[in-house]
Amino acid sequence: MTEVGLSALADACYDGDLLAGGIGELVSGWSLSTDRRRGAVLGTRALVDELGGLAGGTLQQRFAASEHEVWPRWRAGGHGAPPYRWSAGVRAAVIARAVRPGWQGVMPAISPLHWIKPLPESDPLHVENARLSAAIDGLHWARHDAHHRAQTLGLRILLASGYARLEEITEDDLRGVAVEHLPRGIDALDGALCALGIFNRTPKRGPTRLMRTSRVSAGELADRDDIPERFRAVTALYLDSYAQRVSDHHTTMRNRAAYLARFWRFINQEFPEVTGAHEVLPVHGRAYVPHAIAAGRGERRGGGDEDTQTAHGWLSSVRVFFTDLCSWATEPGSPLAGHAPPAIPLTYHDLRGVGFEKVRRRVKARMTATVLDLEREIPNIRAHAFTAWQEAADAYTAASGDRRIERAERDAFWDWALLELLVQSGLRVEEAGELTTLDVLKRHLPDGRAYYLLHVKPSKFDRARVIPIGDGLGRVIADIIAHVRRFYGTRLVPACDN
Repeated sequence: MTEVGLSALADACYDGDLLAGGIGELVSGWSLSTDRRRGAVLGTRALVDELGGLAGGTLQQRFAASEHEVWPRWRAGGHGAPPYRWSAGVRAAVIARAVRPGWQGVMPAISPLHWIKPLPESDPLHVENARLSAAIDGLHWARHDAHHRAQTLGLRILLASGYARLEEITEDDLRGVAVEHLPRGIDALDGALCALGIFNRTPKRGPTRLMRTSRVSAGELADRDDIPERFRAVTALYLDSYAQRVSDHHTTMRNRAAYLARFWRFINQEFPEVTGAHEVLPVHGRAYVPHAIAAGRGERRGGGDEDTQTAHGWLSSVRVFFTDLCSWATEPGSPLAGHAPPAIPLTYHDLRGVGFEKVRRRVKARMTATVLDLEREIPNIRAHAFTAWQEAADAYTAASGDRRIERAERDAFWDWALLELLVQSGLRVEEAGELTTLDVLKRHLPDGRAYYLLHVKPSKFDRARVIPIGDGLGRVIADIIAHVRRFYGTRLVPACDN
C-alpha cells in the first residue's frame, strides 16, 4: 500500500487490520534497522489495539481521541514497551500520512526532520522539505537558528493538515498556529513561502501577524455589534468601502461599527417604521443628538455632566457615515446605490450650539499643552536616537558577523529613521507605514533643474497629498533606501506592500 492509499484511511470507516497491514507493508521499504522496523510493526499493532477501544467511526476520529486518552499515558510510561518502541506505532502512522496529528496532542512531541529520515528520497515530505530548505537559505535576514525551526514548522503544518505539497499551505494555516503566540520560525517560514510564490505578498514579521489574526470582516463586525437586521447590509457594505478608500485599520473599523450600531439601535427603538438607511431623514438624525449626549454623559469616566466629547465622537461618526454614503452611492456601479437617503440626515450645523464648543476648547488646550511639552523634548529625543544608532553601528562594524549586534544596529537605525521621517514630513504613523519608493516623485522645473515630491496616500480625510522633499527629509529617505538595499543585498529596493 502507498502513502496515498494510507492517507485515504484517515476519513474512512475504521479498520484496524487494514491500518496495521498497510503500515507494515510501507515500513518494509523504509531505511530502518531490523530492530526498529520490528518496533514500528509492533508499535502499530499496539496502537491498533488501543484505537479499537475508543469511540469514533473513522480512523482520524479515534486517533484524535487517543491523543487525549492514550498518548499522555504512553508518554508517562504506562505502555510498558521499550523506550524507543512506545511511540513507534504513532510515528509510523503519522509519517505514513495515515493520521493527522493534532496541535495540542501528538504534535508537540514530533521532531519532523528526524522522523522523516527513514522515508525514501522520493517521498513528498523529503521533496518539499528540500524545496523549503533552499528557499530559507535565500533569506538574508533570517536568523541562523531560524532555518531548522522554519523547516520543522513547515513539516508540522504539512503533517497536521494532510498536505502533500507546500502550495497547499494557506494563510489560515499560518494564522491557526499563531493564535496565542508566535511559534519560533514562523517569520522565516512565511518568508520562504513568499519567495516560492505560494503567497503573493511580502513577508509578515513579528507581532503584526498576531494583530492580523484578531481582524474580522465587515459582515462579522455588523453581526457582532447587535445591529438590527435591516441595517446590517448597508453597514457591511460601507465598512468594506471605507477600508478600501480610507483606512483598513482594525481599531478604526471596529469603532465605526460600534458607533453606527448605537445609532441603528436608536432608530430601531424610536422609529420602527424606518425600514432601511434610505429612509432615514433629518428629523431622525436630529432626534439622535440629545439621546447621544445623555448616553455619553452616562458613560463618561468619573461621572459629571460637563464632558460631552464621547457623544461628539458618536455623532461625528454618524455624520461622516451619511456624508460618505450619499457621495459614494452616486458613483456608477456603486454597491451602495439604493441605500442613500434623499438628504444627509445629520450635518455639521446640527452639532453646533448643543454643548460641544466648550469641550472642543478643552481638547484643543490639552493638545496645545502636549505639543508644547513635546517640542521641548523632541531635540533630546532625536539626539538620543541618533547617538544610539551611531553607537550600535560602530559596535556592528567592530564585530561584523554577530547576529545579535546586527539586530541591535538594525533596530536602532529604524528607531532613528522613523522618528526623523515623522518629524521631517509631518506624516501620520499609518501614512509613514504605507510609503514605498514609488511615492518618491521626481519633477523638473522649466530650466531643467530637478526637484522631488513625496506622495502621501489617502488616510484620515480620504484624500492624497504631495509634499516637497527638503534636505532633511531627503537625507532620511536616502538613508532608509541605502539601509534596505544593504539588508537585502541588492542594488534596488525590492517590491513591497509597505
